[in-house]
Amino acid sequence: MQSKVRNLAIATVIALAITSLSACGGKDTVAETSSNGLPAVTANAGEAPTITAPTGAAPTTLQTQDIIVGTGTEIQASSTLTVHYTLMTWSNGSIVESSWSG
Repeated sequence: MQSKVRNLAIATVIALAITSLSACGGKDTVAETSSNGLPAVTANAGEAPTITAPTGAAPTTLQTQDIIVGTGTEIQASSTLTVHYTLMTWSNGSIVESSWSG
């Protein structure tokens, strides 16, 4: 069970990091996010996301999906980034920790 929570935490951090990375400038569009029981994530660039609780069994491999697809300049390997994250438990959908709230 601990590994499932850890996997979800990693997936959530990466998904939100990708969101922050891909939303660098330009007009942004929100992508469809809910599939295969994964949490649905809605967001406006620069605002905390709304995340629905997941359903079914946790995935056994890392799942990623762009939430906000930006049209700005692509980042480089040498870029410095600031990202937000939200950690949610798979078992009951409760928020454990979020950089958006402090």
